[in-house]
Amino acid sequence: MNMFGGSFMMMNMGNSRVPSMRKFFDVNVVPQFWAPPAQIGSVPSSVESGMIDPNSIVPGLGFGANNVPAPPTMEDTMALMGMYQNQQANEGQYFNHMYNDVLAKKEEVFKENHYKFDEDGSPVLNEETGKPEVFEGSEDAFGKFQRHQWEQGVAQEMGEKHQEEFMNFERTANKILLSQDNKPSSMFDIQARQNRNEQIESLQKQEHQLLVSQKQEYLQEIAGHLPNPDSEGETIGQYIDQGFQDYSLMTEQSETDITTSDAGQVFQDYFDAVGDFLAQQQQIWDAYGMESFDPNAMKNFAKGQKLV
Repeated sequence: MNMFGGSFMMMNMGNSRVPSMRKFFDVNVVPQFWAPPAQIGSVPSSVESGMIDPNSIVPGLGFGANNVPAPPTMEDTMALMGMYQNQQANEGQYFNHMYNDVLAKKEEVFKENHYKFDEDGSPVLNEETGKPEVFEGSEDAFGKFQRHQWEQGVAQEMGEKHQEEFMNFERTANKILLSQDNKPSSMFDIQARQNRNEQIESLQKQEHQLLVSQKQEYLQEIAGHLPNPDSEGETIGQYIDQGFQDYSLMTEQSETDITTSDAGQVFQDYFDAVGDFLAQQQQIWDAYGMESFDPNAMKNFAKGQKLV
C-alpha cells in the first residue's frame, strides 16, 4: 500500500528487521494516511479524521487533475491495520506454541533415552544418518548437562551462520532499494511503479522465508532425528516439517481473508482508482511542454478544491 499503487503486503513492512525496509514503510506507507506531528496545523481544515491532504498521495495535481481518488476513511484504515495486527498476533501465538511444543517433545524423549559423548563432549553419531545416536535408558544429570552444552554449541554455531545469511540478505535489500530510489522514471509511470512494488514485495517474502527457514533448520538440527514420543514410528523432524507447512498455509489464508474482507475491498477499489488516475496523469505528462504549461495550474487547482 504505497503512494503510487496498491499493495496489501506493504502493511507488514514495518516489522522488517532491515532498517532501510522499515524506513521505506515509514516514508511511503504511513504518511499516506496520517499526518506526522510536524505537519499538524499545516493540514487543511477540510481534511477529515487526521488524514493528510490528497496532494500528498499522488503528485502532479496541477496537470488538470479534477478526479483525485478519495482515500479510504480513517475507519477503514484502522479496520485493515487492526486485521493485520490480529494476524501477526495469531501467527506469533501459533509459531511460539509449535516451537515450544517441539522443545517439550525433545525433553520428553530423554526421560527414557540418552546420548553418549566422546572426549570432546560431542554426542556419538549414527554411522548411517550422521546424527547423534539415541540409546535406550533415561538420561542422568551429567548426561543432561553434556547434552545442553552441546545444544548451546549448536545454537551458537547456527546463530553465527544465520546472522551471516541475514547480513547477505540485508546487503542485497539495501542495493535493491537504493537502485529503486535512483532509477529515473516519470512519476506517473505505472509500469515502473508496479515493477518497484513487485521487487519490494519480493524482498518482504524473502526476509520472512529466510527467518522462518532458519528457525526450522535449528529445530531440525537439535531435535529432528529424535523419535516423536507422541506418535510411534514418527520422528520429531516429521512433526516439525508438518508444523511449518501448516504455519505457511495459515499465513497464506490469513492474507487472503484480509484482502477479501470489506475493508480490504475498499482499499483494492482505491488502488484501482489510483491506477486509473495515474494512467490519466501519464497521458498529460507525456503531452507536457513548457510552451503550453500553465505555471498557475497547481495554485488554481488548490483554489478550486478549496484547499487554500
